[in-house]
Amino acid sequence: MDEELKILVDEVYTSAYNSGMIDLATHLGILDQKVTEAQAIKMHGEKLLREWRHKKWIKTYPSGNQVRARFYYKRSELEVALQKENLSNAVARHSVKQLLKSKS
Repeated sequence: MDEELKILVDEVYTSAYNSGMIDLATHLGILDQKVTEAQAIKMHGEKLLREWRHKKWIKTYPSGNQVRARFYYKRSELEVALQKENLSNAVARHSVKQLLKSKS
């Protein structure tokens, strides 16, 4: 296995591990499953949230409290979307490197 592919596989394992830790912390009650819009923007940025909603990787849920927040996101969906984004970027980097290698 070449070095770039090993790095890609490591990124996949790291991504799965991080996602599992967030999921575990949520299920244990250490982290809240609901994330307000302001928290989500602070964590990931407005541009990424808009992109993920457009790709239908995440959804908004009504908060039931219009004074505090109009809607919220689920932490698990945000985490999965982040991992998808990271993995797609890693695969794209690997593909570009492979193309550059084949043209040399």
